[in-house]
Amino acid sequence: MLLDQIQDILKFIALNNGFIGFGALYGVAGMVVCVKFYSTGQIEGDSLKDIKSIIELEFWNNPIGVTKKLEAMEEDLLWIDLDDIFPENMFLIDQFPAPLRYPASEELEIIYDYSKDDINEYKYYLKVERQYIEIIKRFWGISPVYILSNMNTELLELLRVHTDEKESFILKSIIDQTKEHNGSLLLYEKFTEIQLLTKLSLREKLESCFVFPNMKMILWINGLICKVYLGDDQYKELVKLISTTHGLYLRKV
Repeated sequence: MLLDQIQDILKFIALNNGFIGFGALYGVAGMVVCVKFYSTGQIEGDSLKDIKSIIELEFWNNPIGVTKKLEAMEEDLLWIDLDDIFPENMFLIDQFPAPLRYPASEELEIIYDYSKDDINEYKYYLKVERQYIEIIKRFWGISPVYILSNMNTELLELLRVHTDEKESFILKSIIDQTKEHNGSLLLYEKFTEIQLLTKLSLREKLESCFVFPNMKMILWINGLICKVYLGDDQYKELVKLISTTHGLYLRKV
């Protein structure tokens, strides 16, 4: 069992060019496979000022164009670390109101792959997953959403295992769009596609970045936690209200 889990992790990392971004992979049988962490791409020097200016002044009016501009600067929106640039604007949307202490974290945190071994735990996972999907739906009702993920053709067969027949057709459409636009940031208008990308990201099958320009908000999702950049203080209370209404918490990183 442990060997199979480790092999799945290594295969996923290999298919994503060595990256797994932030999320949670859990210890098994007393052995720590991996711990929670965040993307460690650090930005130094004048690039800090450049990126700060680009995000604040340009990004929200032209998310796709500015994402390509960042790529020309060798910065990837999917992995970029904005914590040092915008420490006051970085938050988490979490199912817990504060960081969990050890060893309580091992009992309380939940991950999709391991939850399937226990029917009650699996039902609980699906309940929390639905809470996240509902807040994404509310955000989408306020702002269009652009999504960037590490979706690629090589991941298709792995991802199909985690979808039903209807979702497989949606998944194929998403992959075709991604391929057509060379894996760049895309505007998604259909909630069925947004929901599937959200679900696969919450289940740690994808790394995804959701951009809501009208709210000046970016969400990075990989596991049952979202890292959030909020560029406009007027939306902080609204995001907090939407989160708590659906049983989740907005808290500082």
